[in-house]
Amino acid sequence: MRTTVFAACGAVPALTLPSAAAVAAEEASARFIDREREEIGEARLTEGPRGVLIQLQIEGLPAGPHGLHLHANGTCEDHDEGFQASGSHINPEERPHGLLNPDGPDHGDLPNIGGAGDRIACAVVEAAS
Repeated sequence: MRTTVFAACGAVPALTLPSAAAVAAEEASARFIDREREEIGEARLTEGPRGVLIQLQIEGLPAGPHGLHLHANGTCEDHDEGFQASGSHINPEERPHGLLNPDGPDHGDLPNIGGAGDRIACAVVEAAS
C-alpha cells in the first residue's frame, strides 16, 4: 500500500462566529504541498453560521479516498519528516480521533475526499464549530 502525504500550508486566522447581526464572513486560504515540495492545490476557508466551509481544489491527487484533517500549525517546513511540524489535529476538547468515532470526532477530523488521478479533485466540506 502506498501512502501519499499532502499538507495544506498557510496561516489560518482564528475564525469566530458572530453573536448578533450578520457580518462579512472571514476568509483564509492555504496551499497544498506534496512530498516533492510542489504546490498541487489550494484550500479556501470561509466562516459560516455553523463552522468553517472549506473549498478544495487539488491537482494530481491519486485516485481513491484520502483523509483530510485540520492540524494545529500551518507549516510544511519539515517535508522530509512527513510534515510532523504541523502538529496534532485542532482538538481543544481532546476528543478521540475519527470522524465516525462515537466519542469523537475531534475538531480536525473531516470527511475523506476522493482523488481523481490526473484530473483536478474538488470538494467542499464543513468543519463544525
